[in-house]
Amino acid sequence: MLLLLVFASKPLLAADAASSPYDSLRLFSEALFEITQKYVYAKPDKDIIYGSIRGMMNSLDPDSAFLTPEEYQNYRSGHNEATAEAGVDCIIKDGLLALTAVIDGGAGAAAGLQPRVHANQLGPGPGVQVAVEAGAASADHCTFTDDADVDALASSATVATLLPGVEFSTRQPYPDARRLLDAGVTVAIATDCNPGSCFTSSMPLCVALAVREMRMTTQEAVWAATAGGARALRRPDVGHLAAGARADLVLLDAPSHAYLAYRPGVPLVTAVWRDGRLAAGRIPRAG
Repeated sequence: MLLLLVFASKPLLAADAASSPYDSLRLFSEALFEITQKYVYAKPDKDIIYGSIRGMMNSLDPDSAFLTPEEYQNYRSGHNEATAEAGVDCIIKDGLLALTAVIDGGAGAAAGLQPRVHANQLGPGPGVQVAVEAGAASADHCTFTDDADVDALASSATVATLLPGVEFSTRQPYPDARRLLDAGVTVAIATDCNPGSCFTSSMPLCVALAVREMRMTTQEAVWAATAGGARALRRPDVGHLAAGARADLVLLDAPSHAYLAYRPGVPLVTAVWRDGRLAAGRIPRAG
């Protein structure tokens, strides 16, 4: 059964909606009235309104969702039954299991799982403060930070993981890495490779962007991409070369690490070692 809604009242134009949100509400009220009065099957008003809110949330982005009170209670009880033993808070979205929090004193915390927070990417917000208060290993993005955010990061072990490839792809402002570094914040650089906002896996590109756009020195950018990333993962065994650390390293066809920023887009990696074994490339002959 198809219900076609045609309103005899004044059509709602985009300019009208922009100038007066009440016109949009009027249109919603008219649609609700027509559906409840003329649709062939009786449907509770609450279900229609909940469906409208669900559609509104789904139109925002792939991650936003609406739960009715009953759905929320089912989610909470499901969490308590299914994940209490593991000590983690999980949800299933689009068929994938996602870890959203680690419960203090649970098996997840005992196994070394650490929370990470998607913080302050699209605008100012509480994300950085939440990350620090939760003892998160990392606050990812940190694009929009104020003095309180910077001070909180500087006085904590939470790493500010900056993702310049996202700003390059979305044309958003870059994080102020110089401000964070000068305040004593531990900074990491990563790619955030994903098909939505940054589809690059190139760490050299992110190093070059960090130097050019975020006012980092080449040494700071390379440290953030290696040792900084290890700090964000709470991995003391990687990200640096020292006795007892894993022998993960790359050989560059360049006279200096500075060429990662000086020659962006040029493939400079000649060989890669993983745990002391040659994994890719070749070792050039001497002379």
